[in-house]
Amino acid sequence: MMRPLRSCAAAMLAGCLIVVTAAGCGTNEKPRQSKREYDRAMMQLQDADKEKAQLQAQVDQLKANLETANAKSRDAQNDVATMQSKLTQTQMELSKAQANTVAANDTQKKLTDLQSQNEKLSAEVKALQQQLSVAREQASKITPPPAPASTMPTMNK
Repeated sequence: MMRPLRSCAAAMLAGCLIVVTAAGCGTNEKPRQSKREYDRAMMQLQDADKEKAQLQAQVDQLKANLETANAKSRDAQNDVATMQSKLTQTQMELSKAQANTVAANDTQKKLTDLQSQNEKLSAEVKALQQQLSVAREQASKITPPPAPASTMPTMNK
């Protein structure tokens, strides 16, 4: 972008020099025309300089915008990396929680099975206690209870 402006400005300057040189070598027939051409060339040169300055300002602004965009892009990439790290950590925690849920469900099933077995065994114990009680009752009806042993010594006569 800078080369066309430089070559344009250089061409204008060369044109002005040619006009000035040609005007100086000629006769006084066309001094007004040479002056007009010189003024016109100078105005074109000034316009070219203004356009160059405007374009340079635009280039500077675009460079600043690019630097800002690059900084925002770097920040966004850092944010993405941070979020990916958090996502990975959250996924690991979720996997652990799912494994814990499976383990808890297995433990709950085992507990339910053990409670069911406990209830069956308690019912069996109760039934056996009733049978024992009935058997003791029947046994006491069949044979008298043995006499208690005496603690007194027997005397020999």
